[in-house]
Amino acid sequence: MPIRIPTELPAQSILNSENIFVMDTDRAAMQDIRPLEVGILNLMPNKMETEVQFLRLLSNTPLQINVDLIRIDNQAPKNTPESHMKAFYHNFDDVADKQYDGLIVTGAPLALLDYDKVKYWEKMKVVLEWAQRHVQSTLFSCWAAHAALYHFHGKNRRLRDEKLSGIFAHQVQDEHNELMRGFDPVFYAPHSRYGEISIADYESVPGLSVIASSDKTGAYIVASDDKRLVFVTGHPEYDPDSLDQEYKRDLKAGLAPNMPENYYPDNDPSQDPLVTWRAHGSLLFTNWLNYYVYQNTPYDLASLSNKGLEQFNFSFKGKNVSRVSSEQALIDAAKSRILVLDGAMGTMIQAHDFQENDYRGERFADWHSDVKGNNDLLTLTQPEAIYNIHCAYFAAGADIIETNTFNATTISMADYNMQSLAKEINIESAKLARKAADKFTAQTPEKPRFVAGVLGPTSRTASISPNVNDPGNAM
Repeated sequence: MPIRIPTELPAQSILNSENIFVMDTDRAAMQDIRPLEVGILNLMPNKMETEVQFLRLLSNTPLQINVDLIRIDNQAPKNTPESHMKAFYHNFDDVADKQYDGLIVTGAPLALLDYDKVKYWEKMKVVLEWAQRHVQSTLFSCWAAHAALYHFHGKNRRLRDEKLSGIFAHQVQDEHNELMRGFDPVFYAPHSRYGEISIADYESVPGLSVIASSDKTGAYIVASDDKRLVFVTGHPEYDPDSLDQEYKRDLKAGLAPNMPENYYPDNDPSQDPLVTWRAHGSLLFTNWLNYYVYQNTPYDLASLSNKGLEQFNFSFKGKNVSRVSSEQALIDAAKSRILVLDGAMGTMIQAHDFQENDYRGERFADWHSDVKGNNDLLTLTQPEAIYNIHCAYFAAGADIIETNTFNATTISMADYNMQSLAKEINIESAKLARKAADKFTAQTPEKPRFVAGVLGPTSRTASISPNVNDPGNAM
């Protein structure tokens, strides 16, 4: 099956000339199958070149793939026409409500900058947190791999004195890992970077495994045990002349770069480079799509939000990473400003003037008892209304919203004979609130939004005094 890309994307003609099967949007719409949804967050200056490189790697699979090209901000790239960006790219904010089977985050030429000096670092952190709830498996390339490990696990890179550049032999460290299926014990891959994180640092993180490495380059492919994170420190997507272009560009700039190792025949830059990595690069992405994405992704992508909250359980300083990030962000925000909690959910619901049929919706149209007044049920029957209420509070300036779960207990729900729905209502309410928080955090990452779970008193009294003048005399 092909990759599906936007009609008129220039990469299409290039890939077709290479005998790579691609399908434009118009033709794909005629097929009745569930394609994989894959996003490419392209951080490279030359967007068009990078598009072709990664689309090429995604093409060698029997799966149909819908590809979204994503930009992290509205900054005009130096080496790509803005008309191209407007025609073929989605702003991250515009897809923040979407779920993806897979996400690729490309490298970026930011090796010599501290992370907090990167102009879009705050937005990058938002994307990393967002992916926990919206993406089945994320593959980080080169700079993005180091940035993600730093964000999630606090492992910072060190900068090499000289740029690591060339084609290097790597050894498979875990032949049973599905990413390594079909790999030769020794294979080659390009590297072009200053940053380096030691194998020991990777292996010190519970849940991460180094599955391919090199004596010269260190860790090359690192993956999480649950297959949701893949860190690739090299460039398997590189064209045959990518390192050649970089080397000659640096020479022209007077940077006195070292010649890429194991690249030119007889170390002679006048000769065409030796191409020894493309087969294994293609195999890596095919294995990722098959075993880490397709075999694990839910058919209903909407369930990823809850899956992310339940299953993303990596360690950061001894704590769950998703909790650490949220807790620390909440603490930091509380130190810098007064945080505003939303208002009452009930009065906002009353403004809708919902009637019995509205509370029932289609799902509970034949329910055997009245349900009007069961505001928590509206999470299931009127989810758009509940989501819009959350958004209205955020738009009004709230920092924290509360889930629509005040009476979502088996005891209180028994008033409507709906006690079996308590868990579902709590889960779906949390997802709706989180969706709204993610949307507004993505719009203004410097002001993160938060969700508080709510549980009100039940409709039953545990004990009561027979004497109203002596409440301590409880039965």
